Amino acid sequence: MRPVLFIFAMTTIFSVQSPSVLGHFKGTVLDVKGSKVKTARITVERNGFIRRLTSTKAGQFEIDLPPGTYRIVVEKFGFARFELTDLEIRPNEQAAFTFRLEPRNRQSSLPQREKCLTAAAEQSLAADGAIVFFSSDLSLRVGC
Repeated sequence: MRPVLFIFAMTTIFSVQSPSVLGHFKGTVLDVKGSKVKTARITVERNGFIRRLTSTKAGQFEIDLPPGTYRIVVEKFGFARFELTDLEIRPNEQAAFTFRLEPRNRQSSLPQREKCLTAAAEQSLAADGAIVFFSSDLSLRVGC
């Protein structure tokens, strides 16, 4: 019984005395006008390490990370993708960054096949006066 108690006591002492080797990162996601962007998708990457987060209603996210150099990608529908590279995280230190997302115009946010269909439909509308509706699961291919 004594050896087990001794091992438990030593483990507890070492875990209490050893400092944290993690760093902390806090991000804020805003649009260019300074409004908070909620539910933005955040991807944190480093050499096979990948974590995915979502910004809160306040446009914030936080994560504890092992020391190293990271890439953070922030994405939200209707906004241009923001990529922060070479973010250095150090043990026992905090880092912060404010991501300001640029609005993306409707045409550039569409996948290529929808851009082609939109261009074809606009030409058709000018000629025929027809009304065309698009859905994201459209499988028709039209060359541009």
